[in-house]
Amino acid sequence: MRDITRMLAGLGGFLGCSGDGGPGVKTDWQGYTKLLHYMEAAEALNGFK
Repeated sequence: MRDITRMLAGLGGFLGCSGDGGPGVKTDWQGYTKLLHYMEAAEALNGFK
């Protein structure tokens, strides 16, 4: 779960440097919404086959 949270936070702008601590709710949410946009774009592109 920690790795998934950090991946989502990375999409939201979290750098993950050694002194940063853990990601916050805001970067998790920003990463999650960006992931949803990527998924919508992929679904739209698959419709152009």
